[in-house]
Amino acid sequence: MSVRVVLLLFLSLVLGACGGDGPPDPYPVKVFIFGFDGMEPTIVEEEMAAGNMPNFSRLSKQGGYSRLGTSLPPESPVAWASFNTGAGPGVHGTFDFIHGKLTDQGVSLLNATSRSTEPASFLSAFGYRLPLDGGTELLVRGKFFWERLARRGIPVSIVRVPSNYPPRGSGARTFSGMGTPDLLGTYGVFSYYTDDPPLNALEMRQSGAAHVISLDRADGVIETVLRGPRNVCLPPAREGLPSPYATVPLRIYPDAERGVARIDVDDRIVILSRGEWSEWVPVRFPLIPGWSDIAGIVRLYLKEVGPHLRLYISPVNVDPVDPAVAISTPANASRHLADAIGRYYTQGMAEDTQANRFEVFDTGEFLHQAELVLDERRRMLDHEVTRFNAVGGATFFYFSTTDLTAHMLFKYMDERHPAYDAAGAERFGGRLREIYREMDRILGGAVAKLPPDTRIVVMSDHGFKSFRRQLSLNTWLLEHGFLFLRRPDRQGKGKSFNNVDFSRTKAYALGFSGIYLNPAACPDPEGTKTEIIRGLLALRDPKDGARVVKAVHRREDAYHGAMAGKAPDLIVGFDLHYGCAESSVLGTVPRELFADVTDAWSGSHLMDPSVVPGILLVNGPITVPDPELIDLTKSILHEFDIEAPELEGRRIWERRARK
Repeated sequence: MSVRVVLLLFLSLVLGACGGDGPPDPYPVKVFIFGFDGMEPTIVEEEMAAGNMPNFSRLSKQGGYSRLGTSLPPESPVAWASFNTGAGPGVHGTFDFIHGKLTDQGVSLLNATSRSTEPASFLSAFGYRLPLDGGTELLVRGKFFWERLARRGIPVSIVRVPSNYPPRGSGARTFSGMGTPDLLGTYGVFSYYTDDPPLNALEMRQSGAAHVISLDRADGVIETVLRGPRNVCLPPAREGLPSPYATVPLRIYPDAERGVARIDVDDRIVILSRGEWSEWVPVRFPLIPGWSDIAGIVRLYLKEVGPHLRLYISPVNVDPVDPAVAISTPANASRHLADAIGRYYTQGMAEDTQANRFEVFDTGEFLHQAELVLDERRRMLDHEVTRFNAVGGATFFYFSTTDLTAHMLFKYMDERHPAYDAAGAERFGGRLREIYREMDRILGGAVAKLPPDTRIVVMSDHGFKSFRRQLSLNTWLLEHGFLFLRRPDRQGKGKSFNNVDFSRTKAYALGFSGIYLNPAACPDPEGTKTEIIRGLLALRDPKDGARVVKAVHRREDAYHGAMAGKAPDLIVGFDLHYGCAESSVLGTVPRELFADVTDAWSGSHLMDPSVVPGILLVNGPITVPDPELIDLTKSILHEFDIEAPELEGRRIWERRARK
């Protein structure tokens, strides 16, 4: 605790004893950062020029606007880890959404930003297993900028920043964002109850996107369950199987004639009309009956009552009132926020893109659900602005809607997209721009309430482009003699590299942009890298002759730091409109080298950093012509007179003048 904070506490006690009239003044230095994930500069610039984003324009005139260089690769976990630490991937060690470890058995696929730690010991009692420890470890290395601030006694709040789960920040008030799992430990598995299962039900289940529950219509009531997390307190039915799921009773009373249904979730009664959403419904999943349970929250959407029943239930979110895992620092901060604004989405990616991809939501329903998320963020922001005005210091506030809606809307905006839908374009072609205008209004409302001496920073971690065509990097490596299959006749089958012959494979692709060499089968690594680079840069799309890969970056040129050796040997920077095939990302080798993008996931930023820069707005002059994401951290710290010479970034604006 700093000397200043000790003095403030002492003075507040003395003044209180002497009849003082309130808490101490807010910290004199004030910085408020708005993080709009994935905000695309070309749209921002066009909307500002047209007068549709007046608050962005006003801020630009007060200080400066610039495109903002992003991370390599421009993937959200990598970019936000770079912002959080003020360092590149070679320091913080995050290089993709996933990473892998080559073993004698193949490649194990791992989450890039966190890992689960198994309970170290168990107590057996009456057939139950009681986990005594374990949890999740944050893998992002380096010191987060809010830790540096909190150590100086500076009030700091970090609301929903990605790459911070479990949340880290001794002395800081933080809420975890992207990377936070649902109660099942996944990135979001919704439940879909219907008496008319869709044709893709098996695909939904196998992909891990949803629990699809097939129902029999009964007279007056449908009896089923809502699935919760694995109940590790119960032994599996047979050795080698996972523990059973914890569940709560779910009863549905459909009334097709009136277009309503009563749904009993555990001991809560919810009545919905067709097309209506519920508020948050708390549920408690029993682990050991009468002794132990675990809290979660869900929202219900009654899609249809008749002639068929279609009921969506959100992923089971961690209950911020009674969190089963750490989602804030201090631990009670999530409950205090819920007390102020009501329960809220705690899952990292709250907008349910998977429900849209698998057509459980149509585009209109997806955008409605995204608006529910944004409504919560508005209430959060109002609360945070009020709090900031009282305490000063630094606050970061994150918006996900600009990113996750963009992924789903580009097929309506780009007439050359393979999935372009002219009828849908009439309804949704301008929706992303409307969202940007709404963000402008949100920014204007917040800035109007902030103290006039606040340094205001508006930024995005990367931009967004239309994603039209996908290339399977592993198929390209196979066709050019760098990768070999154990069973060529089973090409396209299996996953996680289980059909790859690593005794002969020189190189394999893992994740959205990484190529790794296999030292055991690659006697000439430099020559192999040179061949791969030359071949990918020469690659042209047979559909129209377009360039597919803009740049291939060598690890030794791209990254510096203690973690650089963990990076892929080569990082592929795709050109505009291209990206890696989803099946190749996870270790499958499909037969097709190229494929059109035909599903709802039609926008992307997984291209070369030069293709998808972000944005930066500051209410002060930007002093360099080419600001980058990692520059922000050093510049924020400089506002508080904290120098961090070990950080890679530059100071890109002058510190605000002090009174």
